[in-house]
Amino acid sequence: MNWNPDEHYKSQKVADEYDRKRFFSPAGRVFNYLEKRTITKCFVSLPAGSIIADAPCGTGRLAEPLLAVGYRVHGLDISDEMLDVARQRLRGFQERFTCEVADVKTSRPNEPLYDAALCARVLMHFPLDQQVEFLGEGGHPQSDDGGHQP
Repeated sequence: MNWNPDEHYKSQKVADEYDRKRFFSPAGRVFNYLEKRTITKCFVSLPAGSIIADAPCGTGRLAEPLLAVGYRVHGLDISDEMLDVARQRLRGFQERFTCEVADVKTSRPNEPLYDAALCARVLMHFPLDQQVEFLGEGGHPQSDDGGHQP
């Protein structure tokens, strides 16, 4: 079976069941709590009201604690179905949560639009060569021999 994440997450059933399947068990609940706490700590130096890009946003699970402490979050995901779950989950945050369907592998803004970015669980969906390319385009200039400069 050739599992394709670009198509898998575009299923309404997958989107509706995503969090329950991963974070409902006792171990899943502990992991969810620790991951959210860690992510909130990672952004603590940003002032309240800062805009954080969450890509892939998925169901908004990791955007939620950031919104709860006063940040604005713009979610990007290839799946409108996953973003529908996020919109429902985060509707209480009103205009502080915005989102759009976008493929971060191919869509890049021409200028910085965000104060910070959260990119949890994205690289595992790329083959290694695409991971290197994705990370390499993040501001690391290429040297003449094709390697990255420090």
